[in-house]
Amino acid sequence: MTTAKRFRPAALLVHDEKGATLMEYIMLAGLVAIAAFAGFKVFGTDVQAAITGQANAVQSIPTSASP
Repeated sequence: MTTAKRFRPAALLVHDEKGATLMEYIMLAGLVAIAAFAGFKVFGTDVQAAITGQANAVQSIPTSASP
């Protein structure tokens, strides 16, 4: 088997772009995860306070008796 024939499948893989799209989606998902993590770190306490305030407001609503 000649060297050219042995490395021919490897040369075909170099020009195959099917995996490139998958890699781009993986990188995009990573960037979204990093942005979400940063947003949670920056706005986390404000969001938690707003959610707690709304939960307390809902709990303080009086329930009516059944008719």
